[in-house]
Amino acid sequence: MLENLAIFRVVTGMVLVHSKTGKILMLQRSSDAGNLSNNWELPAGHVNTGEDIVTGLKREVFEETGIAEFQLKNILRVVELPPLENEKEV
Repeated sequence: MLENLAIFRVVTGMVLVHSKTGKILMLQRSSDAGNLSNNWELPAGHVNTGEDIVTGLKREVFEETGIAEFQLKNILRVVELPPLENEKEV
């Protein structure tokens, strides 16, 4: 029966705004990131299996920026996408 269930991955993204300056944090990919080399983007990533959205957001921001302390104001949208080809179905 489980083989008929659709498998999804939950993707998170975060807009970090500095409370005093109003500046938005953008990250630049490394020059060896293939088609996305040197692209600018917001901190983002996948929510791990069993992880809630807020924990996933905070973990991804910390992994990509080293920023551990910030105030989460709003969750605008949660997106579920099909798994990537290299991801195993559980």
